[in-house]
Amino acid sequence: MFKETKIIIIGAGAAGIAAAARLMKKGLENIIILEGKDRIGGRINTVEFADNVVELGAQWVHGEEGNIVYKLASPHKLLDSSKCFNEYDKHVFITAKGEIFSKKESAEAFKIYYDISENISDDIYNSESYGEYFMNKFYKIFDENPFTSRDKAEQLLDWMHKFDNSIQCSDSWFDVSAKEINNYWTCDGDLVLNWKDRGYKTLFDLLFQKISNTESNLPIIEKIEFNKNIDNIDYTSNNNIIVKTKDGSKYIASHVIFTPSLGVLKEKHAAMFTPLLPERKQHAIKGLNIGTVNKIFLEFPHRWWPKECAGFSLIWSKEDKEEFIKSYGQEYEWLCDVFAFISVDYQPRVLCTWIFGKFARHIELLTDNDISDGLYLLLEMFLSKTYNISKFDQMIRSSWYTDEFFRGSYSFKSITTEKLNAETKDLAEPIITADGKPIILFAGEATHEHYYSTVHGAVETGFREADRIIDFHRTRGWRNGFDKLERPLSASNQKISRTKIVIIGAGIAGLAAARTLEDANFKDYLLIEAQSEIGGRIQSAPWNKAWIEYGAQFVHGDQSQLAQLCYKHDLLSDVQCRDGQGIFIRNNGCKVDEALVEEIDDLICNTLEDCEDYENKNIEIGCENIDAVLRNSLNKHLHKKNDPLVIRTIKKEIFDWNIRFLAIDNACFSLDELSTKYWGKFKFVGGPEHLSFKS
Repeated sequence: MFKETKIIIIGAGAAGIAAAARLMKKGLENIIILEGKDRIGGRINTVEFADNVVELGAQWVHGEEGNIVYKLASPHKLLDSSKCFNEYDKHVFITAKGEIFSKKESAEAFKIYYDISENISDDIYNSESYGEYFMNKFYKIFDENPFTSRDKAEQLLDWMHKFDNSIQCSDSWFDVSAKEINNYWTCDGDLVLNWKDRGYKTLFDLLFQKISNTESNLPIIEKIEFNKNIDNIDYTSNNNIIVKTKDGSKYIASHVIFTPSLGVLKEKHAAMFTPLLPERKQHAIKGLNIGTVNKIFLEFPHRWWPKECAGFSLIWSKEDKEEFIKSYGQEYEWLCDVFAFISVDYQPRVLCTWIFGKFARHIELLTDNDISDGLYLLLEMFLSKTYNISKFDQMIRSSWYTDEFFRGSYSFKSITTEKLNAETKDLAEPIITADGKPIILFAGEATHEHYYSTVHGAVETGFREADRIIDFHRTRGWRNGFDKLERPLSASNQKISRTKIVIIGAGIAGLAAARTLEDANFKDYLLIEAQSEIGGRIQSAPWNKAWIEYGAQFVHGDQSQLAQLCYKHDLLSDVQCRDGQGIFIRNNGCKVDEALVEEIDDLICNTLEDCEDYENKNIEIGCENIDAVLRNSLNKHLHKKNDPLVIRTIKKEIFDWNIRFLAIDNACFSLDELSTKYWGKFKFVGGPEHLSFKS
């Protein structure tokens, strides 16, 4: 027996829950969420441990500006900075012989790492891999400022390689594409924000609207069916998609939003979808990459390391590693890739260690005893000369690769991605019927062009696909769940009026039509308006002995019939409005240099003028939406200018302000909704663009 619904969401992780929240907030509640595990969260997995909670999956909110997770959490004061993580001198770098690097060496190593990784220069395009680029930069900086010995520098570089792999989710930084690295966007602001003592699971309370004081809770949890392992998604029929689970359950829906990981798609897409997915999507699944990073948390009976210590970074020399493997055997080689033990926020007795790549996958097959013994051996070897180490009471760890519902931690862009010309947009592209109906939609961090690998990227994609369904049905008047958008007037018990013409709506278009009929002395018409006043989206209101506009504000250009009518009756002011101009103030209260404002304004204006020529002169721009065009233009501009970091940051802030202003100016949620191809279709009538009315 089939269970029928309008929309099926597969996966109750960040993307799936975000999609459900968006749909239900718009009044569309005829949905079912199928989740393979016995919990919500996906790769967000907050668990109770020691004095509080720990994160087996996503741990930090990365950045503030433009980060949807930060936007949701910030008003409720839910986040705190993991400041000590970024205080370089609070990290102890120590060798296998127990020798501690000086604070100056440790701080300089961190500084160099972040200077290289956060300030990518144009010469990255001369390298094939990110690893090649990083090493060239490192040795150039070291040769100019040899802050330690050459041997120590090479050991620190090896540590940076491991640390970077844990961030990129790669087996090696030589696997990461140099040319693709700039496609990842970093949100400005604090990059290591924690959830205090509540955990990342709090995000779902935000999406459920449990924390809001002004909005009612969304009953999303009632829509979830747990332990539903997807067997097949049959979209042979455009109207009825059949989803079968391994327990024999069957579902029929009009739309399916698929949110499982890229790892699941790589393993199962050929058997899971009927018919096979389009070739371009299969190509994207093959070419995009997902890696494995695992975490292990250790709880000690007391904190034996200094309170101000952010953690221990383990430095191996080539000789120490060879001696270790010779002494303990190849079965302990995985310990050589355990590169750090890090203090955990709001957990004073807990250390966390990361492991990446092939050994992250390998240790998932080991027993807890094997791992406990190995980690204690490592702690004793590196730290016992300086610290009185106690044995840990308990351990908890993640296993993202062997879990069939994930098959990896998160995605990255590899050299294979580049060589196969695999594109995220092809993975994200929905399967659409001939009449434009999206039937299979894809969300999840790997489907985000610029925020892949992040929770905020996953949430944005969930919103994106929910909006895609909402927009489709808005244009087609689907009243099941959209009755608040379209509610036809009841004609019962109403007197029937007869007339030649009915004009519906007394906004400017309706009034202009009526005026034209009047000018032709045609009186047999009826003008129907739902509101209690005329004007539609023109709504003027008296305020402070003058007028303000809730709706349309300016007459755009002086060559239109509207402008000529206004001039005829002397309605327009001689004062020109300077829309989008003025003094720019940063959040530290400092005024922004006007030259920088003009520089970015000119860049945006010139870029948009190029977009106008896309249609007129058949110029190839290379990006499908205005947001991508503008950001691509900014990145090239910043690389060319090579400004100091503070100037670069200010320019990004000015750019982001302009992006928000343009979104308002174009009445869109974001500029990625605006077509590059059709940008030039809009025609200006000529003359001043912001004519205002007299008082």
